[in-house]
Amino acid sequence: MSSNAEAKGLKLKNSKFLKTVEIVGNKMVQPVTLFGILCVIVILLSFIGSVLGWSATGEMYNAQTKAVEVSTVTVYNLLSRDGITYMLNNFVNNTITYAPLGVMLVMFLGIGLADGSGLIAVAIRKIVKSAPEKLLIPILMLVGVCGNLASSSATLVLVPIAGVIYLNYGKHPIAGMMGILAAITSGFSANLILTDTDAVMSAITQEAAHIMIPDYTVTPMANYYFMVAGAFVLAITCTLVTEKIIEPMLGPYDPKDAGEDLSQTKLEEVSATEEKAFKAAGLTLFVMLAALVVLCIPGSSIFRNPDTGSLINGSLLMSALIPILSLLFFIPSLVYGFKTGIFKGEKDVVAQIYKSFGSLSSVFAIALTAGQFMKWFAKSNLGSILAFKGAEIIGKLNIHYIVLLLIFVIITAFLNVFMNSGTAKWYIFAPVFVPMFIQLGIAPELTQLMYRIGDSCTNSVTPLNSFLPVILMFMQKYKKDSGIGTYVATLLPYSITFLIVWSLVAVAWLLIGLPIGPGANLFV
Repeated sequence: MSSNAEAKGLKLKNSKFLKTVEIVGNKMVQPVTLFGILCVIVILLSFIGSVLGWSATGEMYNAQTKAVEVSTVTVYNLLSRDGITYMLNNFVNNTITYAPLGVMLVMFLGIGLADGSGLIAVAIRKIVKSAPEKLLIPILMLVGVCGNLASSSATLVLVPIAGVIYLNYGKHPIAGMMGILAAITSGFSANLILTDTDAVMSAITQEAAHIMIPDYTVTPMANYYFMVAGAFVLAITCTLVTEKIIEPMLGPYDPKDAGEDLSQTKLEEVSATEEKAFKAAGLTLFVMLAALVVLCIPGSSIFRNPDTGSLINGSLLMSALIPILSLLFFIPSLVYGFKTGIFKGEKDVVAQIYKSFGSLSSVFAIALTAGQFMKWFAKSNLGSILAFKGAEIIGKLNIHYIVLLLIFVIITAFLNVFMNSGTAKWYIFAPVFVPMFIQLGIAPELTQLMYRIGDSCTNSVTPLNSFLPVILMFMQKYKKDSGIGTYVATLLPYSITFLIVWSLVAVAWLLIGLPIGPGANLFV
């Protein structure tokens, strides 16, 4: 068989497999029902685990005492008297504190106005009309990878923008949306700049390293070189997977499949009025950004960490990033809307805000079940026990360090599907694996690096993605029958490819002996 025939055969098999995943997945219940079922499963497992005495013991970093302690984790029975009391007493609070609710309400205040005023549409029209396709898509994916600096807002902003860009290039919009979503989520650790994740992870790693080496130091830049290279590698990988797998799988886009009127997403020529209003909005945005930069410069700036002076770790700039970004959308959108005549008064602005919030109705419903599942799963300790048991299994293996690290990556990637918080898992994993790998001559910085690879790659396919309802809403705009099956089928190739490619890059990096960060060690 010729190489071309083999390639076509492989593509056909992949297409059939992913189509099957999509069909089966789309037959699943709606997210609000799915999370309700998961709630029941968690309750039953907590009862069964409590009766059977499920538990796990290991060293774990205690965030309150800031010390590594030996902890025994047992299943919390949600059907006990205390468990039922907990579920009933916290039901309302669990719904209200469902993480995406507040984020989306604040972000949609700005994004909704930017969309309704036409500012986003005219910005996209200008970008797409002037940028060559071969450069625009990889750059878009690189922006997505680096979007983990503000993952929540990156998802809400970049995913719908990618859909519009792809639609106007004559491509399937869902391919663009899933590509950028994979870049944001499965490329979570990679970035061109340091983030708060680097600071938090290094602090946990350092504490774990002190079990074996009391004066060992791990800096936030411990993985910086590798993460910068990873950002470009994953952006290119994301582009190739989108073009070679996802687009052929989805096929040509038929506007008849849309769940909404797509007339507003067409890229028409920018009129003189729109051009003038866009420049005014751009000038407004520039002034706002310049003012923010000036306010951040002083060492005593309110936006800095009052103790360390950092603009990243523990700073107001990072903790208030969502409302800041919303304002950066909201105010220029007001300027654009009034300049074009779309907004003639306060009533028009408020009407658009109401309209934007109306599109979030499904999210409010899902918060009732998803909010409970997230809290009940954490309360049951099932995720912690699963992580402890996985750590115990890998700790018993006696094989070459590169193979061991790769197994570590795979187990981390698997557990990430069920326990999505990277920091929470690292609190459990670090005191186990960092000392263990030190005994094998592997530096804490390298252990942390391999953990971050596994922890990132499966972020996109976990059912614990709290933004799943919003993403489905974005998808249904272009393909009204999109469901969880479409979501999983289009993202699974990214997770698998990212895991393979990033792991191979890490192996090559180790074999060559390149530094993974300034002053960071590979071995001890």
